[in-house]
Amino acid sequence: MSSTRSIARRAAALGASVSLVALGVLAASPAQAATCTVTPTTWPDLQSAFASAPATGAVICLGADITAPQSFVPGADRLSQPNGSNVTFDLNAHSLTIAVDPSSGIDAGIAVDAGNTLTIAATGGGAITISGGSYGAAIGASSSSDLGTVIINGGVIDVSTAIDGAGIGGAQFAPATADGSITINGGTITAKTNNCGPGIGAGEYSTIAADITITGGAINAAGTCGSPGIGGSAQNSSVSGNITITGGVITSTATSAAGIGGGFNAAGANITMSGGDLTASTA
Repeated sequence: MSSTRSIARRAAALGASVSLVALGVLAASPAQAATCTVTPTTWPDLQSAFASAPATGAVICLGADITAPQSFVPGADRLSQPNGSNVTFDLNAHSLTIAVDPSSGIDAGIAVDAGNTLTIAATGGGAITISGGSYGAAIGASSSSDLGTVIINGGVIDVSTAIDGAGIGGAQFAPATADGSITINGGTITAKTNNCGPGIGAGEYSTIAADITITGGAINAAGTCGSPGIGGSAQNSSVSGNITITGGVITSTATSAAGIGGGFNAAGANITMSGGDLTASTA
């Protein structure tokens, strides 16, 4: 209980009105599961469910713990939804693991390209672990594509990329023809890139930064090579993104860039914070 009081005091010091349930400190009441459109239990079935999601919306509920088989075939390690579609992905008390060989140069993870919306829910809990992909985000834009809309409402999410794509957000060399957005309302989230890019935000060498809103959750984000933990990318970003924080416990670290905000030799970010607990640092 002492740790609960400590978090509450830190949030109050920032004038926050932060739910301890949203921070993952207290257990939430069992959630009412949305009506599942499909409940895949294998990797091929899960890929098919994403690929065939209707534009009118789909609720894809994991029906088992799924680990994607490693492949050197481009696209084989990625979940992709049709253009203009809106997908809710409910972890449904199960786990999804995607791990590829970092030397493969494969774009791996969950694609959310411009025009598409992905909402991640976790009825009864659940986890996503993604690692090893290159150029695209682990959750977000595919390589050389703009970001759509990513909303995370819960789950234990641990994502990283090998090079240039954000952990959550944009891809390398995005064409910047559309703005993207990332909203985190809850969950326990670790997001990083191991070689150039932000943990949460725009991909490396992207000319536009994503708009990021955080209302809750426990978040640890790390950027490298001049990209912030949360925010824009290094080098090319010429358009400032908006970062709005109203809750959550957030740690954001970077090398040669702001802990949160803009990247090296790039536009900054418009940051508004009215609540939550933020620790940002750079090395």
